[in-house]
Amino acid sequence: MPEGAKKADLMFLQHMIACLKSDGLLATVMPHGVLFRGGDEKRIRAGMLEDDLVEAVIGLAPNLFYGTGIPAAILILRNKGAKPANRQGKVLFINGEGFLYLGRSYRLKIVDSQDEALKLVAGYFCLRKDALPRARETFIRWYAERGRVWLTAKVREHPQRMEVAPADVRVQDLGYRWGPCGKGNRVYFHWKTILLPRPIAEYVVVHELVHLHEPHHTLAFWRRMERVMPDYERRKKMLLLRAADMEAH
Repeated sequence: MPEGAKKADLMFLQHMIACLKSDGLLATVMPHGVLFRGGDEKRIRAGMLEDDLVEAVIGLAPNLFYGTGIPAAILILRNKGAKPANRQGKVLFINGEGFLYLGRSYRLKIVDSQDEALKLVAGYFCLRKDALPRARETFIRWYAERGRVWLTAKVREHPQRMEVAPADVRVQDLGYRWGPCGKGNRVYFHWKTILLPRPIAEYVVVHELVHLHEPHHTLAFWRRMERVMPDYERRKKMLLLRAADMEAH
């Protein structure tokens, strides 16, 4: 168990491995976060992969279990050296939910080699095997890079019509906020914006551009929103409905 860790998930997993017969196979349900947490837990995951203990990871969708909405995963492991010869050095990934990009869900495929750590190819997110220990960071970096391109293009569609002049577009982790405007007419967006369906992501863009005129959610703010995006109320409701699901990613 990592010293000072708040989660006991890996403690139970390590205990199960220690109790496993030499030729045994174990399967357990764990919160999805056990695959992505950093620090000591990240190093333990890397050690499990180096020792070739992980047979398969089956991702499960959120809201599957009573009393909790968090996504989970089934981990299947063997003892060190117990994998059949044709499975050695391999991990089977089955994603029951997929990874979002502009509102669409894409399955994950682990590949032995490709020129980039993560690519979206033929309807699959292809993650290079050596990037598995840092999978979360790799996905966030990919989302942030693609998000900046897409969001910048959307921002450039509106300045003349909205009479705004954004100086720059930045994409980063903003905690619980989708996109506060910064000093000097800079517009910020959370990297998770690129996970949203296009109409909702466009609402976030227009919302932040209106803030260049109206810093607060006054009546004048919403009137300006309506002039630019007549169906903004419908999109706003869609965003609120999506927000809870986004916390799982």
